Amino acid sequence: MANDVRLLKAGLLYADRVRMCSVGASLTLRMLKVTRITDLGRQMDYIERHFRENIGRDDPEAAETMIEFARRYRGLRRSRNPDREQIALKMQLASEFGRIWAQFSSGWEEFARKAGAREVVAAQRSGLVDFYEFDAGGIERTAGLTISSNELRSNEYYGEITTELFELLSRSVSDGSTHPLFDDQAGNFVRLGVDAGVTEVSESGLARGRHAGLASHLLRRLPLFDDATVGEVLDIRKELDKPLVRFRSAIVAFSDGMRAASWEPEAAGDAVELLVKEVEPAVLEIEELVQTNHLRGHLTNALTDPQHWTAGGALGVAAYNLASLPELASLAVGGTVGLAASARKAYLEWREMQQEIEGKHLFFYYEAGRRLSEASR
Repeated sequence: MANDVRLLKAGLLYADRVRMCSVGASLTLRMLKVTRITDLGRQMDYIERHFRENIGRDDPEAAETMIEFARRYRGLRRSRNPDREQIALKMQLASEFGRIWAQFSSGWEEFARKAGAREVVAAQRSGLVDFYEFDAGGIERTAGLTISSNELRSNEYYGEITTELFELLSRSVSDGSTHPLFDDQAGNFVRLGVDAGVTEVSESGLARGRHAGLASHLLRRLPLFDDATVGEVLDIRKELDKPLVRFRSAIVAFSDGMRAASWEPEAAGDAVELLVKEVEPAVLEIEELVQTNHLRGHLTNALTDPQHWTAGGALGVAAYNLASLPELASLAVGGTVGLAASARKAYLEWREMQQEIEGKHLFFYYEAGRRLSEASR
């Protein structure tokens, strides 16, 4: 699910809300929800359906044994006046079913862990992501399928899923109500539909697709983006809410100059061209401004100006190593009036330039990259 996680992080960093349409994510989240069922009756219903619809295709004998087991266990649970033999059998079957359910649950949880579902679950818990649930074919029926049974149902199940996914993708570029973001496979589906004349693309759908595609391409090139957790991405997004508004404006302007649609192979080349031509020079300019605007540098220049020194002031400066803002502030308070005024002037100059830096359209991109780098240390 690494690709799903990359798309999710890009969406969460850039958008206000995200709707994830992924077969893998939908299946995994639904099955994890099943493993948290605590009602015994519902557990039995699910296991019985799982053996009937899945295992029965590959091992009819095992499926029939499980179905008979569930039937007997249900009967014993409903019995109002069981005898000793029935009570003993009921306890035996309860223990056996507990083992079956634990094995089923732990198997799916381990599968989800290896697939990287932890970050997907974190995104779900944020409340900012809506995960589309596929209806075609009953997606949970893939649980526990072997290769042979996978082949048996390929025409039935995967045909239904492909149709539903294709309809979702087509709507995303035709109604223009969202900013669609595609991975390579989804982009190929859209391109095939457009080339075949069965997918209509609106002007807004085309523009919004370029917009989202460019944003995703740039964000995924940030330092250590792949290593960042969903939680770290959400923290950055929350703290940089205002600079994000300007960044979005820049992305819209940049994407207007792109030639290819977001689902076309040439779109990646357009994005790299914009990165080299527009983004990297702007980010470099911000980095240089940040370096020259260091508060310590401003205060040092002000405090070491000979015209502000008195005898006491000179001794005070000599006694400090200028290592921190609190020390500098204390020095300014304890020195002459001219020294304090100079420090205040330096601070105001720093703040003015800092506001200018943060007002840059690509400050969000610069700062997000810096924070991602710091989070990995």
